[in-house]
Amino acid sequence: MFYASIKASFALVAYIVYGLFFLLAALIIGSPYFYLAVVAIPLFGLFSLYYWEFKQDGQQQATIAKLDPSIITQLLQERTDILNRFTEK
Repeated sequence: MFYASIKASFALVAYIVYGLFFLLAALIIGSPYFYLAVVAIPLFGLFSLYYWEFKQDGQQQATIAKLDPSIITQLLQERTDILNRFTEK
């Protein structure tokens, strides 16, 4: 089954509750640094979403680097053959 939309909806509601909780805590504490931290929470979330793709690319490259060089050579040759078949037209 596909539960991504349910999980995304739950995460959105949880994020709103989480944000309101910290905003209320900031109002009670009254520290300007805490206000800045509460404002920074969504920014850190955006940064993590943006850089997640780079992290996954790095993990894939590390996995490929661990392969036997003969397998890498074979994969590169197959890729070249496939590209040549599509570009010959």
